Amino acid sequence: MLPHGGLSAYVSGFCLTIPDPPSYDLALAKVVSGYDASTGLATYQITVVNQGAVPSGAFTVTDEIPAGTSFESASDGGTSVAGVVTWNVSAVDQLVPGASVTLQSVLRVDDPAASPFTNTAEISADSGDDCDSTPDLDLTDDGLVDITDASLLTGGSC
Repeated sequence: MLPHGGLSAYVSGFCLTIPDPPSYDLALAKVVSGYDASTGLATYQITVVNQGAVPSGAFTVTDEIPAGTSFESASDGGTSVAGVVTWNVSAVDQLVPGASVTLQSVLRVDDPAASPFTNTAEISADSGDDCDSTPDLDLTDDGLVDITDASLLTGGSC
């Protein structure tokens, strides 16, 4: 094994190195992009970036609506059912390496006393084998990083 996991073999005095397969790595960041106190509407942007070296294929993003808020709208065909906003990104709309998609949800703050609101999103299904996350509905198994700017999503960890 080579340091990065590739294989090496000697064939008739020549060294043949078989590189690691290209990595598959999607990353997600969510930021509050605006809040209008006069209407009580909070706008969130969810950015999914393909940090890998191969196209993404189909994937699903889910966004749990926190207590004290209600769904107003979602971009890109996002739908709200039972307190969860869901976007299904088809293989036709796959992300090529380095590409990203930004999804938007708008929530109404119904109960300001319930603040602070923790609004989390996750890639909940994925047609690929992501190298450093587990696509599912469990928001606790991938680790959360608090960032204020989705443009900070650069480079993968695979």
